[in-house]
Amino acid sequence: MVNGLVKKSRVPAVFKTVLENVFTKPATKSYPHQKPNLSEKFRGQPVFDFSACIGCGLCSRDCPAKAIEMVLTEGKKHPQLNLSKCVFCYQCAETCPKKAIHISCIYELATTDKSSLVMKPNPSSPSDSPSSHG
Repeated sequence: MVNGLVKKSRVPAVFKTVLENVFTKPATKSYPHQKPNLSEKFRGQPVFDFSACIGCGLCSRDCPAKAIEMVLTEGKKHPQLNLSKCVFCYQCAETCPKKAIHISCIYELATTDKSSLVMKPNPSSPSDSPSSHG
């Protein structure tokens, strides 16, 4: 007792929170061992169908992030996507008159090499993904 006041022994709030969380299930999943359930509307990496692409350049023109550049390949212009700039808005897919850009659920794009995020056009294959580049 100090000056007529009784001093209570209080457990700091942090310890109370720790004790509560020790006995509850974790809120997170065990990623990457357990893959997440993605919504139908999930916006993953855009996938290009070069056989349907006519090289009009509308996707490049309408991209708000300027992530798509038209490059000359085999005498024809094709889109080259830089995923490090892409904001996954899919304005390109909405603009494409031939519907050559498709939505995917590919979300594992982390890398230490930014050049691997550049999806170079490969007209001989129907689709393009970062795993097909070295």
